[in-house]
Amino acid sequence: MSKNLVAAAKDRAVKQAASRASVVVRPAAALTGELGLSVALWAAAGPESLPWMTPALSLSTAGLTAMVWHIGRDRTPVGRILGVGTTALTGAHLIAASIVGPFTSPLIGMWGWLGGTAVAAWVVRLWVARDDATVQGAKDRASGWDDIAGRTGGALQGSLFRPKEVTADSMKGPLQLEPGATVKDAQTSGATLASVLKLPPGGVTITPDPTDASKGELTLVRVDVLRDLVSYAGPSALGGTPVQPYRIGRYRTAKTALLPLHIPKFGEIHLLIMGMTGAGKTYGAYMLFAEEFTRTDTYTIYVDTVKGAQSLGPIAGGIRWAMRTEAEALALMKALQDRVIPGRAQYLGKRKLKVWEPGCGLVRLRIHVEEGAGLFLGNKAFTRVLERARSVGVQLTVSLQRPSYTTLDVSARSQFGAVWCFGVAETEDARFAMPEEVLNAGADPSVWKNKLPGCSYVVAPQIDDDDHVVPLRAELPADDELEMLAEYARINGDELDAVTAGLFGELYTSRIPVADMLADDTTPIVIDLDDEDDALFGDENDEPEAWVPSEADPEPNVQPDIDDPMERPASTLTFGERGKATPEEAAELFETRLLGLQRAGQEEVRAADMVEVARAAGRSPAWVYKQLKQRVASGHLVRTDTGFRFARALTPA
Repeated sequence: MSKNLVAAAKDRAVKQAASRASVVVRPAAALTGELGLSVALWAAAGPESLPWMTPALSLSTAGLTAMVWHIGRDRTPVGRILGVGTTALTGAHLIAASIVGPFTSPLIGMWGWLGGTAVAAWVVRLWVARDDATVQGAKDRASGWDDIAGRTGGALQGSLFRPKEVTADSMKGPLQLEPGATVKDAQTSGATLASVLKLPPGGVTITPDPTDASKGELTLVRVDVLRDLVSYAGPSALGGTPVQPYRIGRYRTAKTALLPLHIPKFGEIHLLIMGMTGAGKTYGAYMLFAEEFTRTDTYTIYVDTVKGAQSLGPIAGGIRWAMRTEAEALALMKALQDRVIPGRAQYLGKRKLKVWEPGCGLVRLRIHVEEGAGLFLGNKAFTRVLERARSVGVQLTVSLQRPSYTTLDVSARSQFGAVWCFGVAETEDARFAMPEEVLNAGADPSVWKNKLPGCSYVVAPQIDDDDHVVPLRAELPADDELEMLAEYARINGDELDAVTAGLFGELYTSRIPVADMLADDTTPIVIDLDDEDDALFGDENDEPEAWVPSEADPEPNVQPDIDDPMERPASTLTFGERGKATPEEAAELFETRLLGLQRAGQEEVRAADMVEVARAAGRSPAWVYKQLKQRVASGHLVRTDTGFRFARALTPA
């Protein structure tokens, strides 16, 4: 619960307590005050004053009693009699006290008896009046909601809503639907309700009650507090470990948004970050690095095969290992599957640890994949890593614009326990990654698109279900702040532990320093696929497909991606039976065709465009993909969701 809601609840509790107390305090205070007035009159009265004071008090009492009787003509008989009787008794006591003294007997006894009876009568009267007002107020609110629900229609018609948490900008409380209506039905009326109440888009959320399908919790937000940028508030756990949740921003309710990436006794939580260009997902990822740079027992491998090391920007100084080619990324997954995960599991097992823990001798290894659309599509090593990595302290974060069946396997998607969704073009774009119940409850990242960078929803274990449907705005650290944090990590951050470094082997020892990448980012990193470490890249037996390369194929390890359909005769496993061209002739045919497509104005190339070239060269589909990916490594092509896009002009041979 946010600080505002807590303050509002406390304020309401104080007001309610004061209202109840006033029912007793006011009559008792009046009786005490009357006694004090009688004492003052007695002290002021003397023998010379009594001849005129007694008649004056008698006339005043008679006049006031008559006025109360007249004014109370619209009240109930009981209320009218109580008012007149109290006035008459008060006047009579003042007259008697001014003559004989307020504390003389039996006057003081009569004051206590008659006065106490009057106080009790007024307490009962005020209590009944208070309850009547409360009931009437509830009736008025119910009547108002009936009107709103009737104008909204749908499952909300005939419902009951009782606000319990009310602030200046929001209202929250239980919602009871009529029998036969469900919360799922009511959720479809959320946008209409927002229109009726003139709330901002997304200002209505309805979350279901897990015990009753006809009950839910309705939250109404009058002002969109997410419109203001959220500045970076500094590290949330300086010197802590990745076991502690990462602070990522602020919810609409002003509550701090925390993202746990580790569950005790379970392990790491894989995270999927998504959002359209300009929605702020990159700076959301930067916020994770801002948190991580100030923690111990953690080490990050940064992967970006589209923008390379240039995407590191202000966090470059804090990154010790970055990869920028598809070959490296695939080799990384193969090494994790075959060497790193089994080796770390054996290390932990010898120490009787079921899951990784800080201080165990191994750093938590985080793999951050930027622009990951389609990179690991169909790659079984990637899925196996997701399945097996959690318990050994290996966490994967993948950032992409629009996850779909053509960019991420369903089996891989199921392994991501957390989703951080920024603005998207359409609600349907979020359905592949975000839970259906969260979207049905009113969460809609399409209302922002890329107009409010940083606005997002986060769904993860150990986050309250209610907060899954509450939008947040990510903190966006400034570049100079990120550079300062990166420098802190460069000086104080952990190196890769010796055990894990040894398991990676040459993949680790041959890495290119980030500083060298940024100094000359135009030179591609090429990994020799023919050296003795070919096992890192897989083989045809490890990644079975619907077809098998011919034995004469010089590159049987390079497999096609399932999102790039290719026409080929059903009766043969190669493109044809023509004579096989030499490697030089095949490369020339491929380059000529690619150059022709670019000159013709075609912006994107698919494998199907190269079918005739492969047939003429006597090559398999794997050869086509190898050639295209080599152009990606050289910077001439860029991988997209549907193929390969020209990035710069080709040079004729």
